[in-house]
Amino acid sequence: MNKHFLVAAVTVAMVGGLISPALADDSSSSQGFFERLREERQKNRDEREQEREQKRDEVASKSEQLRQEREQKKAEEQKTRLEKFWKKTSERLAKLIERQRKLADRIEDRLEKAEANGKNVTTQKADLAAARVKIDAARKALDDAAGQIGSIIASNSLSDAMQKIRDLHKGVTGKIREAHQALIRVIVSMRGIGGGSPTPTPSASASASPTPTPSQ
Repeated sequence: MNKHFLVAAVTVAMVGGLISPALADDSSSSQGFFERLREERQKNRDEREQEREQKRDEVASKSEQLRQEREQKKAEEQKTRLEKFWKKTSERLAKLIERQRKLADRIEDRLEKAEANGKNVTTQKADLAAARVKIDAARKALDDAAGQIGSIIASNSLSDAMQKIRDLHKGVTGKIREAHQALIRVIVSMRGIGGGSPTPTPSASASASPTPTPSQ
């Protein structure tokens, strides 16, 4: 009986010795499997997060690009309006200067008639010549301004371009106002010499006063 028990004990010990390492190996393998699984899941999460971050960056970049395109288009439209504004303004100023020239011609006709009637119009003729110089200066200022408009609009921000154009407009209207005042002096000095006195058009002074602003 003892002999059989001893054999059984030895057998159990041998089997146990074989199973224990196998179980240990299996446990180690399971731990490695779950560790790799966790690593794979974390890797997938990182990749998904990276993809989301990349998409967010792409959306932000696209939005910024669209915003810049809208701003550029708006600026171009505003500059186009500014060009149209100056075109209309310069045409009005050119007509005003032309009316001043015609007024100077009428004054000259009256002076010649008065002189033919024996009147001394030397002073008036000198004043008229000075007025014509100022009219020519106004025309030159307008032409010079027109030559600068393109480069001003192309090379400046909208606000800077508007300010520069306002300054040009102010300079031209200032010259026109000086010419108008010179013509008035001639007309006033013609009183009493006969031949009548031409009347300046009301717009000669009124049109030169305000500084218009283009709509934005």
